[in-house]
Amino acid sequence: MKFVFDERRATEAAARVLRMAGGSMRYIDLLKVLYLADRRSLIETGETITGDEMWAMHQGPVLSLLYDQIKAGGAGKPILGGAIAKKDRYWVELKREPAEVGPLSRYEKDLLRQVFDELGGDHARIMDAVHRLPEWNDPGEGKSQRIDPVTILKASGKSKSEIQGLVSEADYYYEIGRRALG
Repeated sequence: MKFVFDERRATEAAARVLRMAGGSMRYIDLLKVLYLADRRSLIETGETITGDEMWAMHQGPVLSLLYDQIKAGGAGKPILGGAIAKKDRYWVELKREPAEVGPLSRYEKDLLRQVFDELGGDHARIMDAVHRLPEWNDPGEGKSQRIDPVTILKASGKSKSEIQGLVSEADYYYEIGRRALG
C-alpha cells in the first residue's frame, strides 16, 4: 500500500501545526503530530494527508520525506518551499505562509487540530503517544524500518476484506499519481 507524497499538502499541514504551536516547535514533535494525523486519516478514510511514507526510527515513527527534508536543512535554511526553516538543531519555525497551499479538506484541517489539541504540543505527551502505537517497534539507534500501512489498518480492527479494498484503491490512485508526475 503506497501513496503519492504531495509536498504542497505536507507543507500546508506542517504550517497549520506550527501556527497552532505559536509559530515554532521541536521538529521531532512536528513530525510526530503529522504522523499521528496521517495515521488517523488512514484508519478513518483509507488515505493519508501527506502521502509520505511511514518509518519506525529509534525515537518513534516519522514521515520519511519530511524527516529527510528537515534533517538536510541547516539553521535558517528554508525548507518546504521556504515556508518553514530550521531555527536551530532541534527546532523549526514558520517563516511565512506557504506560497502554494495544498487543497486540504475541512476534515483534514479539523483532524490536524484534534491531534494537536489532544497532545497540547507537549513533547512528553507526544513521545508517549507514538511509543505506545502497536505498529512501532524500536529498530535500534541509527536504524529504521518501513511501517506498512496495512499493519496500522490491522491493528485498528479493520477486516481483511476492508483492508483489501483500501489497498486496491490506494494502489490504483498511486499508479495514477505516479504517472501524472512523470
